[in-house]
Amino acid sequence: MPRQQVRVQQRKVKPKQRQAQFQPPPPPKASGRALQPRMLEGYSPAAVIRITLYLAAFQAALLAVGVILFLLFKDLPLKLEDVLIFLVAAVVPGTLVWPALVLALRDRKATPELIQGQMVSASPVSTVYGLGMLQVRTRQRDAYLNIERRLLKMVPQNQVQVACRVTPNLHYVASLQVMGPRMGGNIPTEVPEQFRWAERFPILALGGTYAAVFGLGLIALALPLYGQLLWLHLLLVPAVMALAAVGARFAIRWYQKRLEARLQPQG
Repeated sequence: MPRQQVRVQQRKVKPKQRQAQFQPPPPPKASGRALQPRMLEGYSPAAVIRITLYLAAFQAALLAVGVILFLLFKDLPLKLEDVLIFLVAAVVPGTLVWPALVLALRDRKATPELIQGQMVSASPVSTVYGLGMLQVRTRQRDAYLNIERRLLKMVPQNQVQVACRVTPNLHYVASLQVMGPRMGGNIPTEVPEQFRWAERFPILALGGTYAAVFGLGLIALALPLYGQLLWLHLLLVPAVMALAAVGARFAIRWYQKRLEARLQPQG
């Protein structure tokens, strides 16, 4: 009888222990507030700062043109429209670079993190222009790293252990070390011919849309429509910019579908 009572107590205690062991992990804190580098993830902090300086020079020249037109226009509505257009034209490209600049400044003082594990795959093409892709399987997860193509020359085609020093914010791979036997050749760093235009397409699409919208808006703003036709002038500028944005969107979608069909494997 005493042994049966002990067995019954053990059966009641075991489920409580299992429930305590398999509790879900807590959600990450402030994950939605993190700055997103967008199209510059994987670039070095020095490269991001250099790109920001080039953009700042372009924005300064753009604002100088806006100030000149502001002084030339005599009507107050045209002056206000000029200020609005040139401020938007200067701010829009900054939204793509400023988050990455903040992260680059943080990475200059931060200590790189160590990501070590088995290399699953490597490719000279990634979602970021000019960088390749490295997939590393760690104990916790699979890490997808945008990496400079010069570092891919060190990676063999067989699955080996790799150790990467990665900055915590921009995820820039500062160094790469390969551990284990090397069998076969290294990963090719040349981009295949069918992917060369595809990796340039996002940047060209953004640049073309920006140039079409604000270029046509500037032409419409400079048209000599004054006096009784001033109201038409005020309506013409945003209408032209809106039509340019819609036309660019449809053109990008049409060409993107053609590009995706061209990249599909045939067979």
